[in-house]
Amino acid sequence: MGVTPGIDFGSGGEGFLRFSYANSLENIKEGLDRLERYLDRHA
Repeated sequence: MGVTPGIDFGSGGEGFLRFSYANSLENIKEGLDRLERYLDRHA
């Protein structure tokens, strides 16, 4: 999974993140699980 600032896609994307899900469902789930754990610790 790749993540980039939304502003990279124009001013309407400011304040957002863009995610690329060009991967298997298993890898996407693992990536989202990792993101959730990170946010639980740092938010």
